[in-house]
Order: sequence, then C-alpha cells, then structure tokens
Amino acid sequence: MYSESFLSKQQLIELYRTSYRRFVVAIESIKEQIGWKSGKQYFSPKQVRIIIEHLGPPLGSNDFN
Repeated sequence: MYSESFLSKQQLIELYRTSYRRFVVAIESIKEQIGWKSGKQYFSPKQVRIIIEHLGPPLGSNDFN
C-alpha cells in the first residue's frame, strides 16, 4: 500500500500521472504541513497519507486504505 511506504516526489508525480508543475500547484495549501523542500525529497508514510487525503487516491489505484 502506498500510504505505508516512503515515496519520492517523482514517484508521487508518476502515481498521479501529472507534471511536476501541476503537482506543486495541487499541493500548495499543504506544503507546510508535509514539510515540502525544494529538490529531491522522500515523504514518510504519514506525509504520503496527508497528500492522498488532500488529492484523493490516484485514478485506477486500489492500493489505498
């Protein structure tokens, strides 16, 4: 399950099938909450859950609680 894994920004972007720019805009309001940093970054399972709760599960994915 994705919400139990550490994921990189790139993995999340690929999971949501979007561009970096659109992903950044979509999570603008939760950047502080998830500890967004410029450059490469991995998100903890808790941060991944917050992102998923904010954006909703990626289309076509059944790997979420």
